[in-house]
Amino acid sequence: ATCAAPAAPADDASGLLQLGAAPRGGSRHEWADPIPEAAAAADAPRTMQTGQPSNYTICDRVGAKAWLTEQFVSYLESRFGIFIESSMNSLEVPEISGVKMGFGYSLNDIKIENVTVQNYSLSLMPGVGLKMKIVGVGANISGDYRVKGEAWWNPLQTSGSVTASLVPSETSLEAHLEAFLDPVGAPVIKVKDFFADIEVSDLKVRGSILSAVIELLASIFNGILHPVLQNVLESKLHEMIEQKIDKALAGFEFLMPLPLPAPYDSLFISFQPCSLETTAEYFAIGLRGEVFNAKNASYRYPADPLPLPEKPPPHAGGTMLALAMTKWIVNSALWELEKDGMFKQTITSEMLPPNALFKLDTWSMSSLVPSWAFKFPPSPVTLEVEADGAPKVDLANGDISLAAPSRVTMNTVEHNTTKMAAKFEVPLSGDVRFGFAPYAADQQKAWMNIEHIGFTPVKEVASNVGWLTVSAMATVMQATLGTMVLPWINARLNAGFPLPEAHGIGLANTTVRITDIFTVSSDVTWNLTETINHFFGGAAGMLKAMKGSGLQVGQGLSPANI
Repeated sequence: ATCAAPAAPADDASGLLQLGAAPRGGSRHEWADPIPEAAAAADAPRTMQTGQPSNYTICDRVGAKAWLTEQFVSYLESRFGIFIESSMNSLEVPEISGVKMGFGYSLNDIKIENVTVQNYSLSLMPGVGLKMKIVGVGANISGDYRVKGEAWWNPLQTSGSVTASLVPSETSLEAHLEAFLDPVGAPVIKVKDFFADIEVSDLKVRGSILSAVIELLASIFNGILHPVLQNVLESKLHEMIEQKIDKALAGFEFLMPLPLPAPYDSLFISFQPCSLETTAEYFAIGLRGEVFNAKNASYRYPADPLPLPEKPPPHAGGTMLALAMTKWIVNSALWELEKDGMFKQTITSEMLPPNALFKLDTWSMSSLVPSWAFKFPPSPVTLEVEADGAPKVDLANGDISLAAPSRVTMNTVEHNTTKMAAKFEVPLSGDVRFGFAPYAADQQKAWMNIEHIGFTPVKEVASNVGWLTVSAMATVMQATLGTMVLPWINARLNAGFPLPEAHGIGLANTTVRITDIFTVSSDVTWNLTETINHFFGGAAGMLKAMKGSGLQVGQGLSPANI
């Protein structure tokens, strides 16, 4: 089966209109949808559209790819039982009426209580999504009845109560859960197929003094309860999956702000799902993986994304999540920052540390400008450092290299007037380290550090102060950029940013491997309390309802585990 969403509009802004749906729900950055059709797409029904090829994507760009493995499904299975049992325990059965064997009957006030589940399982289902099995379902059933003869020869009228039980050893449910993306890239789970094996026992009818009538009513009610219970259980499963779980998925935002200081704190990475494929071993999810600027979302990195692997890397087999990203994501972030003016710094003498080897004045820099050796008194000098285009990183043999062609303008300041003295082209380069480190409590953060900065060969562009000793410029740059600007940048990169966590779901045991791509492997954590508080009105209310209903939680789970 092909599970895909319809095509997004071809206009480049379409990616932004799809992203626009999430910030309207309370993201840190708010902006209006750029196109009216965007709001309509965001509010479209969450339905599956069939007939698309298996490699179909709703995004015009796919910059990353994630795989949720069998280990993730097993973990989800271990955390999912409380939802199954609590939902199954609150069954509501409408009044049942009809005519059978000459009797008009009605069953009302039917209660299904003390629901227990002996075992449940989740497994991947290729081409569909998930297979859910709920085995060993037991419950107590009670209700009231009224019976009236429907023919002149049958004057019997009676009423009373009926009780029965579900036999756990012979009652099981199976559902095929279809996973796909809606038109704005949000994951959707729907019940595709439902199967039930139900066995009712200990059916007792009370209220009539005639044993023959009781036996007759028991036979009638036994035949009625089987299809009714199947419909009720199927309806409850639809409600659990399509109203609770699907609601939770629809509430997730796939936007991660970059932890940068103002005024550069308007950048975020979109991990909007673009495609979804289910195999016997994993969910494969194509992700947008693009950096956007909330202040001007029309800016888009002009280069196309690089190819991504089709399958998860072998070393990721023992973790729940694998994520592949190319240098394209990093370079798109650098491109956005360059557009935002982050790589433009003016260095003054006051910014140098007290123990600097030289001062930024004409006398101290006379080795670079020989004519300044005779200038007295010395004048202050400033250096304007600006990226000559966006910096770029490259990946090779497990190393990250940085290339940042720059322009350096050297000015003199006299009588509060700045005059250009000389301009240079400086091919700044360096190596970058990247990894994950412990953060707070059980969290981790990603960090970076730029090392081994180089500034050669320097090229003279213009001079208003005569002959220049260009070879001395590399020393000046090392003493200024290497001493001042680089520590400022590294302080922010070293601080890193916490790995994303949403509504109690986060990452743990995260590692990165660098080849010609970044491969991140991680496990998933789930704080069930926070999820319940966010989506279902709080754990206390749910626990109160569960305890009041006499729920028995199986498989080692108990309300205290929440």
